[in-house]
Amino acid sequence: MGAAEVKGNSFYGPTATPNDTFYMMDDVTCSGNETRLMDCDFSGWGVHNCLGQEIVGVVCKTPKERCGDDYWQCDTGQECLPLGFVCDGLLDCTDGSDEGAQHCDVRLAPTEFRLVNGSSRQEGRVEIRHHGIWGTVCDDDFNEDAAKVVCKHLGYKGSAIVKKEGFFGAGSGPIWLDQVICSGNETTIENCTHWNWGEHNCDHTEDVGVICSNVYEYERHSSLVPMPSIPQVYPDRCGYRKDNIFNRDDNVHFRVVRGSVAQKGDYPWQAVIRVKGKGTFVHWCGAVIISEKFVLTAAHCLIGYSKGAYIVVAGDYNVDEDEGTEQEAYIEDFYLHEKFRQGHKMNNDIALVKLKGRGFRLNEDVQAICLPDANTNYEMDANCTISGYGSIQSGKSGTKSMYFICALTFI
Repeated sequence: MGAAEVKGNSFYGPTATPNDTFYMMDDVTCSGNETRLMDCDFSGWGVHNCLGQEIVGVVCKTPKERCGDDYWQCDTGQECLPLGFVCDGLLDCTDGSDEGAQHCDVRLAPTEFRLVNGSSRQEGRVEIRHHGIWGTVCDDDFNEDAAKVVCKHLGYKGSAIVKKEGFFGAGSGPIWLDQVICSGNETTIENCTHWNWGEHNCDHTEDVGVICSNVYEYERHSSLVPMPSIPQVYPDRCGYRKDNIFNRDDNVHFRVVRGSVAQKGDYPWQAVIRVKGKGTFVHWCGAVIISEKFVLTAAHCLIGYSKGAYIVVAGDYNVDEDEGTEQEAYIEDFYLHEKFRQGHKMNNDIALVKLKGRGFRLNEDVQAICLPDANTNYEMDANCTISGYGSIQSGKSGTKSMYFICALTFI
């Protein structure tokens, strides 16, 4: 708070009758620490030698709202822009400061890298100085090839080890890069595939770190993440929902065409996988919840995009409305069936998806389905149920707002 500018010579206009202007104070001298104008020195109440055009005005400072780490604040006003909007050639701030030379000249300087919070200069959290601001890199998809690129850029030509999940502590400032995928031959991770600068789905607990070396290590360690055992993964209970719907009509034998619209809450284990489109996520595939941390889906649904391009949504009934029951989770990793696509048909089209963080919270709207035992036998002509999002009319495609249910005969 304080004064930004003094406006003299009746800048804001004279009074209605300038010749009759009555000045209460003149020759006001303040130190700046006073709490009231009357506490300053002045000639005395009503004592002045001012003319009609000598009314003073001021421009006051107001407290500025601080923008979040992923945003940039315009020089005047309280506008906050995504970091990627700064110095992109388009005026986004009302005052145009996002394209001002005082900020954008910094962009001409080369991007800087450093390792922070390690026990030596050869290790630490990866930090990048972009647009003059130091920030971090998310560990999503960041692998040994990306670590090698960072280490080579810093002058270390040997092996490189990736350290994830904030191993060297959580950083601060913007998370500049996410979904960094390198071949290992790049001279800087700027040249690797990555999301736009400042665009991410991480927090600082996922800041990536590296350990660099000038010595080549020939011992190779498996990059496969060991899967938890089933007792650690599977929930204590499964298959719960608000109402039991199996008694509605046990003799119905629909195919997907002419299926019926399910009621909200009928299939709380139904999930949907969406993929990042232009500025939003669009429907991609269905999935089924088997625990808080895992869902099953078709393997072909996970081909063609990086993990960070997907989001898994549970508790959703009408995809066009926010119903307050939806939960979202990003993908930490996925595991395709080892014999997927072997043969001439889409054989073994199944994948296990591990969710980031805590995953889903099971409640009356989000539940895990019960998996059969490994030695379960299936009889011919038994009924099974399919649920999902999509068209229930022949010749129609696209996603329906509400998910459908149909029954078919197991063959």
